[in-house]
Amino acid sequence: MNLFKSLFQNNISENYDDYSKLYFRWEREGKEYGPLDFEDMLTRNWSNRPIEGRFENEQKWRDYSFFEKILNRLKISKEQISEMKKLGIESIDTNTSFIESVSIISSKREEIRKQRKQDREEKDKLPATKQSLKKLKDLGIDHPENITQGEAKSIIANYIDNEKDQERLIEIIKYFNSINFQYLTIYQLKV
Repeated sequence: MNLFKSLFQNNISENYDDYSKLYFRWEREGKEYGPLDFEDMLTRNWSNRPIEGRFENEQKWRDYSFFEKILNRLKISKEQISEMKKLGIESIDTNTSFIESVSIISSKREEIRKQRKQDREEKDKLPATKQSLKKLKDLGIDHPENITQGEAKSIIANYIDNEKDQERLIEIIKYFNSINFQYLTIYQLKV
């Protein structure tokens, strides 16, 4: 086990795969949270940092700074390389740090999210599709001739939401009517 060898020799491995999952706690003898991994140390929005942690396969608790030292030495992981390839990142340097890799992946995901949002907004400006126009007609909704995809989608969604609200209201009324009927029946029997 490279992990144990590195821990006992005070060597910190740079290989992400040498480490198991992590558990952290914010109070000594307090509740532990996990399993987590090193990326969680960077991406979780903790109100304050944990005071100690341990590896999943160990019982010994260590100061949180120990895990920060490991995190600062880690190189890019196999999973990160795979994720970068999926995201279309072409040039991947295997000497990139784990922390930098998390940042690169996060930035690329945000870039893709923004691009998708922009594409959706552009698509919503196009004329409504035949399918949307048919759906509006089937629902009996009048609409302007030059309706866009976004407007059609919104009108259909609002119509469906209103129908669901009406169905829920009918169910509530039926429920209260049944309660009133039961109450009246019980009341009449007592009288």
